[in-house]
Amino acid sequence: ADLVATATEVTVESVARAYEREVLGAGMPLGEVYFCGGGARNAFLVERLRERLGDGVVVGTSAEVGVDPS
Repeated sequence: ADLVATATEVTVESVARAYEREVLGAGMPLGEVYFCGGGARNAFLVERLRERLGDGVVVGTSAEVGVDPS
């Protein structure tokens, strides 16, 4: 369980830093992030990224915008 939690945290940090560098660093706003595929089925990953990116960013699955996350 610890290994999976650690891998999830590394993934969260990697994704968050990439958005910060590539989106915010380019002067663009970051308002929404939607997961599909395996990430969409990992509620803990989605929640942790929501916490990491902060209140101003909507984080969810592509199903929330009408796209099958499979």
